[in-house]
Amino acid sequence: MATVPVRRFDLSERRFQAFANLAFLILFPGFVAYHYAIASKWTGPIAGGLFGPVAVLFSAVAMLQIAARCQSAGVRLFALERGFIGLVTYLALWSIGASVFLADRPYVLPAVVESLSTLAIWLTCYFVGCRASLESGRMRVALIGSSVFILLLFSHAMLVHSSVLGPFMTFTAAADGGDGETASATYQAIGRSILVIALVGASLLKRTWVQASMLLAGAAILLCLGSRAHFFSCVIAALVVTVLGLFKARQRRGSAFMIVLLLAVGYVAAGLFLETRASEILDLTQSTSWQSRAELQVRAIQVIRESPFLGDFGYHHRPGPLAGYAHNALSVWAGYGGVAFFAFGAMLLWSLTLSGVRLLSTTTETRMWRVAFQVNLSAVLLAVLSEPIYASVLPALGWGLTVGALAQERRSRLIRRNTLRVLTDHTAALQK
Repeated sequence: MATVPVRRFDLSERRFQAFANLAFLILFPGFVAYHYAIASKWTGPIAGGLFGPVAVLFSAVAMLQIAARCQSAGVRLFALERGFIGLVTYLALWSIGASVFLADRPYVLPAVVESLSTLAIWLTCYFVGCRASLESGRMRVALIGSSVFILLLFSHAMLVHSSVLGPFMTFTAAADGGDGETASATYQAIGRSILVIALVGASLLKRTWVQASMLLAGAAILLCLGSRAHFFSCVIAALVVTVLGLFKARQRRGSAFMIVLLLAVGYVAAGLFLETRASEILDLTQSTSWQSRAELQVRAIQVIRESPFLGDFGYHHRPGPLAGYAHNALSVWAGYGGVAFFAFGAMLLWSLTLSGVRLLSTTTETRMWRVAFQVNLSAVLLAVLSEPIYASVLPALGWGLTVGALAQERRSRLIRRNTLRVLTDHTAALQK
């Protein structure tokens, strides 16, 4: 009887997977716990800001993984994978070129460091997305345990400040009171990690109503934290999960229940919502944050009009009242030019469409496709509404998760094909 060998993980692949799992736990739940300890003055910044140094460290592992993929015989790269490599290479060459040709500008050095740091974060987040074994039992236990631990930390903040807005007060006071070296991360950075934990954790659950419940819990935490963009992203994710559940026969009852629960929670929490920063969305004309961001966007549009193809690398580091980047995808165009902007936008829409189509299919839907779709959806929302390219996390994480889901799909297809071939050979042998 003929046998067909099935490719197994070798030692290097297992190591890559272990590194990716470790990076996920450090960069997201670990990041929240670490900075809460700093904000509460339980410890000092023994690892700096944590996210940056860890990203630089793991970006080297990410490049080794990409190099191994490119050089391995018989490995066919996915188109999205090639797109990511091309975009990162383009931005890296752009940054290096700027350091050479714009060396006379006093702000070029911090601009280059910021750009290369962003690429290190992208490489690490992409590596985490495509290599971490999020569905494994150990990672599920780690996610559940870290989620409970974060709830306990934020409950502590509420008790200390005698307010449900205790987490916001804790991180705001620490960020404002630090000297740059001892300050904790901003509440927006904390909110980013909590959003990722909620999206990943919810997507790995089976029932629609359980997924939506976890997302609602994440949204409640983000509301108390004051991270508005991440709060609305989490709410939209819960709504999308609930609506999609209505199209599945086995999930309709739970989805209908969640719609009623969402309405009830919204009614009860209306008073709390009006006390938080998120309520500024009801009257943006009175929001100083929105007004300042609008001014920065006008500046970015002006830069784009002046140089639509090349942009103006590092323009936001110039001193003056308009220093700062646009808090959306226009930061790509203004800083790196039109080619980078359209490539970045194409990658966002490509991965969102790909994961959405796979999720809606009855034959290809898996937990990994749910994770990829939710992260890609949030990445697009944040890129349009509030998140600049610099130090962005969700786009590269979403691309990596999409590639990881594609790889899982390819492995499953290969196993089915090999199994069918073995069964066919076995049947033919028995008939002889």
